[in-house]
Amino acid sequence: MRSLKMFGLLLAVNTLIFSNAGALERSGRCDIPPTVEGCSIIRRKWSFMSETGKCEFNFVCSQHSNAFQTEEDCENACQPVAGPKPPPRDDCYYWIQNLEHCTFKRETFYPDRYGRRQRVLLFRFCGESNWKLYAYYFRSGECLEIVLRS
Repeated sequence: MRSLKMFGLLLAVNTLIFSNAGALERSGRCDIPPTVEGCSIIRRKWSFMSETGKCEFNFVCSQHSNAFQTEEDCENACQPVAGPKPPPRDDCYYWIQNLEHCTFKRETFYPDRYGRRQRVLLFRFCGESNWKLYAYYFRSGECLEIVLRS
């Protein structure tokens, strides 16, 4: 009798685990990083950030596959997967999408790699990267880290 109860319990647990296994998988569109390049319309939409493992409201191409109208749509399609999370990115393209975490932002003119003055957005003091200075060139859409000479 006791082994029958144990068998029933194991059967119920296995059924519960395998019936919810699909809920732990997320759509492949969630693994595509949101971008603002190569599109004509940029909007603020919800998108899944694999660096943080959650949905965030930021700028993304309007027709991007990782762009959702509401937070609920994003969370339903992109449920977090258990396991270690990758460290957050620390490059110019990551911080241009997360400018609210940068304390210094200034639109000005700065020479490009050919020495021509271009309109840029300079930003610094992003997250824990207090020593890095980034420049987003509006005309080319290029985002670079500027190395300061001392």
